[in-house]
Amino acid sequence: MEISILSTGSVQLPTPHIVYNISVKNGENVHKVSHRYSDFVVLNNELSHHGIPLPSLPPKVHLGLGDKIEKRREGLERYLKIVVTLEDGRLLETSTLRAFLNLPTDTRRTSDVPDWLEYYRSVKTQLHNIRRQLVDQRGFGGSDRKVVLEAKTMLIRSGRDLSTLEAELKASTGLGPGELRRRRELYSTLLNEKNALDDLLRSIPASAPQTDTAYTEQASASDRHALFQSNGADRPRRVIGKPAETAETRIRDNTGLLELQKTKINEQDEQLEDLHTVIARQKQLGIDINSELELHNAALDQIDSDMDIANRKLKKGSKAITRFT
Repeated sequence: MEISILSTGSVQLPTPHIVYNISVKNGENVHKVSHRYSDFVVLNNELSHHGIPLPSLPPKVHLGLGDKIEKRREGLERYLKIVVTLEDGRLLETSTLRAFLNLPTDTRRTSDVPDWLEYYRSVKTQLHNIRRQLVDQRGFGGSDRKVVLEAKTMLIRSGRDLSTLEAELKASTGLGPGELRRRRELYSTLLNEKNALDDLLRSIPASAPQTDTAYTEQASASDRHALFQSNGADRPRRVIGKPAETAETRIRDNTGLLELQKTKINEQDEQLEDLHTVIARQKQLGIDINSELELHNAALDQIDSDMDIANRKLKKGSKAITRFT
């Protein structure tokens, strides 16, 4: 995207002021928009809420000479060129800057996927739940046909969601190169996870054994007695040496294991962040409760003091009444 301020103009209404004619070239499309200096000030104030350090606007001075107008034009042009490239174009995704530059919004993206990252997190959670179900089934040495079919259905739906994410990523036009690269990496991670789950699902036998309930009904009393009376002699013991393969590690090579470790670490980091948020909220709640208790205690102390004063006055009144009677 190329932005320049090629010229200025003078407008008499509602009051005389100078406008700056901005030329915006987005691909093959070129359009122009005009703003006065105060519009730039409002834009700068709104963009400052995004937590990104902004360049300085040219100072506001009395514009009576052409050379001063030209210096301000150059300063405003330099300001816009820096703003649109900050944080790999992150500010260019904001509705504030897009409205200022009169850039069209991607209406299809707004209606289908309001937030790509939010949609990404939803698919990630869905794949995580599928993996947990399948790993639990493998851990019990068998599979419940209903659970396997449900996981297969969820995987098919996840595949469609991944296709939607990919299509939206290809259709994105206002993203900076850094943000676009980051989202492609996120999408690639989800795609690898989905493929790994497909392999894990295929490794589960298609003919699922009977459920625990059916097995329990067919089990004999001697089998149950042997189960509960076992002295633990046949229980598996700890094996010293190379750790045993699991359902998650068996299907991966070294690169896949490294990605799995990174995924686990990221999940643990997210859990820690959630836990930190909960603890901070509970701490704040405790501080608020303590403040309320202090206020209540102060009020009770005041009431107790008022009761003492009232009691003393009542005693004096009673003594006075006694003297008169």
